This record gives sequence, C-alpha cells and structure tokens, in this order.
Amino acid sequence: MKNVEKKRKTYELRLTKMELVHLRDLFSVLLPPAAEKTLSQALAELAGRTVIESLLWKKIGIAAESADIPMGDDAPDYIAAPSSTPAISVFQIAAEPQEEEDLEDEQEGLAFVKED
Repeated sequence: MKNVEKKRKTYELRLTKMELVHLRDLFSVLLPPAAEKTLSQALAELAGRTVIESLLWKKIGIAAESADIPMGDDAPDYIAAPSSTPAISVFQIAAEPQEEEDLEDEQEGLAFVKED
C-alpha cells in the first residue's frame, strides 16, 4: 500500500506590507505573567491546533522576510497586560438552603423607596 499524501485546498490571501506587519505583530503578542507564550499559541492549544498555528507562523515569517519586514529579535515585542486596576465585586458563591429561606422571610417586610 502506497503512502498517499492528501492534498489540502488552499486559498490565496494578498496582503500589503503594512497588513503583513500587523499580522506579524498580532501573532506575536505575549501573555503575562511570564511572557512565555503568545496569545496565538494559547488559542491554538485551547482549540487543539498547535501544529496549524506553528505552520501558519512559519508562513507569516517567510512572507515577512520576503517583504523585508523584521522578524525575531529585530521585530518589536508586544504583551497583553492590564492597563488599569480591574473592577472587583463581591459575590456569594453559594448559601445553605436554610439561610436563603431565612433571608427571604426577613426581606418580605422591607420596602425600598426611591429617593429623588
């Protein structure tokens, strides 16, 4: 039995130099806290497409180099990080059933009036 390589249908995507720069930058955004993995790599792991992501990154690199777009250490670095203090709220995770019933009984007699 011969090994038959299945041909995959491909699609053409024509990019300007600046579009290719943007794609390179988008694929290289690092994630905190250790900046050991890019957003693209994390998504690929989650979706089970690590090989696809790796091959696509290689294609982007080849196209970028042919367009004289810096890659690797010559390219800028980006990281996704919080830019302000996140909003924090307090939520009850779960309550004992008896506690919820007691709370409902206590609230029956309360009235809330909207102040202008």
